[in-house]
Amino acid sequence: GTSVEGALIAEPKFRPLLKRIEQLKLFVLAHPYQPSPKGGLDRYYLISSMGFPLDTSLLAAHLMASGALDELKSLQFILPHGGGFLPYLIGRLEHAYHARPEPRANTATTPREHLKRFVFDALTHDPVAARCLIDTVGAERVVLGSDCPFDMEDVAPVASLERVPGLTDHERERICSLNALELEHFPGMAEDEIGRVMAEAESRWPLQGLCVIHRYGRIQAGEQIVLVITASAHRQA
Repeated sequence: GTSVEGALIAEPKFRPLLKRIEQLKLFVLAHPYQPSPKGGLDRYYLISSMGFPLDTSLLAAHLMASGALDELKSLQFILPHGGGFLPYLIGRLEHAYHARPEPRANTATTPREHLKRFVFDALTHDPVAARCLIDTVGAERVVLGSDCPFDMEDVAPVASLERVPGLTDHERERICSLNALELEHFPGMAEDEIGRVMAEAESRWPLQGLCVIHRYGRIQAGEQIVLVITASAHRQA
């Protein structure tokens, strides 16, 4: 999640847990479950359609401005729902960083540099928005997203990706498989070797658009415990 009982995980009290996740070479999927902002979101199902992407954006901004990303130098965060509003407001955050002292108080790294630390899922529910996401952060920072089994799910994420204007073979391969495998930290693998491992996985588990779970476990840092499930997305037949 993005927060625990209303406190964003960018807060210092969660740093021991995040450091432990970093040590284990895992990543954080920052999917909101209880958005921090409340005003105006109590009607029209805005709590999900706008509140969740807003909460994701707030977490990312706090991770950048608080210095957390500078301290957690190798930990990667996956931002669902296309990264919320972050990719589309990065110019505004960059301007604020240079125009005001507050965004620079705890970090010497610009928002545009910090943007490279995040991985984004492609679940935007709009092919033009997905194209903007890919152009902004690069295909190497985008993975598939489905939001299953919730009511905002995309039951055919690969088909949705195919509707993205100008999608190249390279972008498709990165988003559908290679990026997820690289998140799994296959040590020292070249891109063609990762592709070979993916092909072997598809031959063993021909799930047609589902996923293979590579790891399941739990991490404990002091009194904080988190369950971990990591998986790689598969291309639909």
